[in-house]
Amino acid sequence: IDAIRLRAWIPREPWELSARERVDRGVESARRGERDCWWQKGGLQSTPIYDYAALGPGHELHGPAVVEAADTTILVEPGWHGRMDEYGFFTMRKEKQ
Repeated sequence: IDAIRLRAWIPREPWELSARERVDRGVESARRGERDCWWQKGGLQSTPIYDYAALGPGHELHGPAVVEAADTTILVEPGWHGRMDEYGFFTMRKEKQ
C-alpha cells in the first residue's frame, strides 16, 4: 500500500462564529517588543512583535511586523498591512504604491 485516503462527512448544524470583545486600548498594547528580522524587501530590520491574543477588532498593523499566536506566527511583510476583524480573523492586503 502506497497511500490511503479517507474522506468523511457528518451532517451538523451550521457553525456559528463568536465575536471577539471590543477593546478600548490601542494596538500598541499588544506589542511585546521587537527583534531583528530579515525581509526580502528591505533586508535586516528591527521589527515589532505583537501578541495575537491581545489584538482586538479593528486593530491594524503595517509591515514589517510579526504576530505571534499559540499555534502560528503571522508575518506582515513590508508593503503589506493586516487587520483583525470582529471574529478574530487577521486579513492582510498589499498596500497601494
